[in-house]
Amino acid sequence: MKNLEIAHAFDLIADLLELKGENPFRIRAYRRAAQNLEALTEDLTWPVDKLRAWARKTIKPGTRRVAAGAALASVLLLAL
Repeated sequence: MKNLEIAHAFDLIADLLELKGENPFRIRAYRRAAQNLEALTEDLTWPVDKLRAWARKTIKPGTRRVAAGAALASVLLLAL
C-alpha cells in the first residue's frame, strides 16, 4: 500500500466513526494520521508489507483483521 492509499483508508475509518457517533477525539486522531501520511515524503510500503506478512504467519485467522489493524496503526504512529 502507498501512503495515499493508507491515508484514504484512515479517512474512511474516520467517516464511518463519525456516522456512528463515536468519540470526536478518536475521529480527529484518524484524520490527523491521514493528513500526516499524505505529508510524508518517504513511502511506508515496506513496513506495511512486512506487517502483513507477519500477521499472516502469526495471527489466528479469526482475529487477523483486528490484530493486524491495531498493529498497523501502531507502526504508522511510530513512523510519524
